[in-house]
Amino acid sequence: MLRWGQSRHAGEFINTSQKIGQVLIIKMLTLYLRSNAEFFSRIMAMKRGCFRGWLLGLNAPLPKRRGAA
Repeated sequence: MLRWGQSRHAGEFINTSQKIGQVLIIKMLTLYLRSNAEFFSRIMAMKRGCFRGWLLGLNAPLPKRRGAA
């Protein structure tokens, strides 16, 4: 009975760790895509001056988000 209980607990632990891993992978992907979009928008701003104001508006809240994460 003890072995069965321990194995069930181990299985639950593995499932939760897999879920946590999936969440971390999704967060890493979103951060990567966001940084790429930021980089692309900077290139666009260099090509077109009208994007500079919009870009400054986007870049302002980013350090707070990075600090929270």
